[in-house]
Amino acid sequence: MVVTACDGLDGTKDGLIADPFACSRQPRSIECAPGQTSTAASFCLTAEQVSTVTKLYRGPADSHGRLLYPGWHGLADPAISPVGTIAYYQAVQNFMGGAARTSDFARLFMLPGVGHCGGGDGPDSFNGLGALVDWVEQGQAPTSLLTGKVVNGQVTQTQPVYQYPLIAVDTTGGPVTQASSYTPQQPPVSFDANVKWAAPSAPATSRSAAGSAESGSAALAKPARPSRHGR
Repeated sequence: MVVTACDGLDGTKDGLIADPFACSRQPRSIECAPGQTSTAASFCLTAEQVSTVTKLYRGPADSHGRLLYPGWHGLADPAISPVGTIAYYQAVQNFMGGAARTSDFARLFMLPGVGHCGGGDGPDSFNGLGALVDWVEQGQAPTSLLTGKVVNGQVTQTQPVYQYPLIAVDTTGGPVTQASSYTPQQPPVSFDANVKWAAPSAPATSRSAAGSAESGSAALAKPARPSRHGR
């Protein structure tokens, strides 16, 4: 129901939500009417379920209202909320003195519809290692990654993902399953990732970090190129 309600808010109706922060649908909107029983054809939540899901979306907090862990508000990962990943990246930007300085060594790419380290409805195959090699050895910093969906050995969908916060939008009217249909666009809703945590800590800023693919995202950190005389 969330996908049905919010799919087109990112500018492309493709069965994926590229900008979950534009989705304002609340659990109470599907609360069962008095006397109604949830079925496969007419799904609804009980009042108790609405209360539980609302708390999950909000996330646990301490007595001062500071977050202990981000609420579930995501792209498809059932294990890690992308809010935490984005908030960490924002913290790195704050620590380094801005987005431009951070982009010199670290870039974030969000993967709509992708589960934890892969899987899900979205295109989850991409060459992150190749992007890192080109960045380190050729000085070509990635501004986008080409992702693909492979089913039974066949590529059924390709789509670009762009450096956060940009999202891919089908602005050409072409097939939503082809990467050439998409261009980078600003998301419809600006997300303030300066989260007030219960126990804030300074982010690590090592330039020797490797790429990762968690919480429906690809975080690429440029390792320092070894000296020709070093070991």
